Amino acid sequence: MNYWRDCGLEFEFTNNELFNEQTALIILKECKFPISSDSKDFLSWVIKNDESCGIEITTPIIESEKQFSDIRKLTDKLNSDFREQEIINNRCGLHVHIDVSDYKNMQCIRNLANIISILEKPVIYKMIKKNRIRNKYCKSTNFSKKLNGFGKNISKFKKNVELKFDRNRGLNLRSLQKFGTVEFRYHHATIDFKEIWNWIYFLQTVVDFASYPGAERKINFIKKYNLGIKHILYFLIELEKENINYILNKKHEDLNDHVWNFLPEKK
Repeated sequence: MNYWRDCGLEFEFTNNELFNEQTALIILKECKFPISSDSKDFLSWVIKNDESCGIEITTPIIESEKQFSDIRKLTDKLNSDFREQEIINNRCGLHVHIDVSDYKNMQCIRNLANIISILEKPVIYKMIKKNRIRNKYCKSTNFSKKLNGFGKNISKFKKNVELKFDRNRGLNLRSLQKFGTVEFRYHHATIDFKEIWNWIYFLQTVVDFASYPGAERKINFIKKYNLGIKHILYFLIELEKENINYILNKKHEDLNDHVWNFLPEKK
């Protein structure tokens, strides 16, 4: 990867006799990670209760691709000690924060919302499990038009984002105000490093794409000519072939069109 945006991951797990806060603490200590009880300590790993699933483990800010190797250390340890279904259920997700402090105007935000909306069904929903689709904690990113009312003033947007936007979206913009990040809530919880890496790589590339001066023109081109997914990912967003092949060969995509038309979004 030619670039890297600071990011942070939130791993959700069940809370049961086999896996709980004490177990998680032991795992992090065995990995020799810096650990803190302060949820605002962004340089350490933090374990905390989560009402929606059980336990959440948050990473420190990951400042480089090299530092991302700590994620492999964690997943290797978890896979050696547990089967995934023992510590993860359908209520658990993988949330990712990515730095967008370089987004200096609203066009970058609109670009991001627009490209995520375009890629949601044909790409993102292929990369995630069915239980995350129409899920009340990661609802569809269908608010692109809503962003038009903010003009070019990103400061005004940040001040009002918590009032105007629901945090439980696949793309959560409310973290802009507090952390200078956007949060992606789509993905199912997993301890499969390959899944995690490809998801992070995809998000990093898309977030960076939205910051390009020519992104708006490319998005309009996509809409006008109804381009194929492989063309969009390779030529316009410029993903590498390995990541594109991962996406196109993903097996979570087996939903028929009629499901999309008639399945209501959970409230």
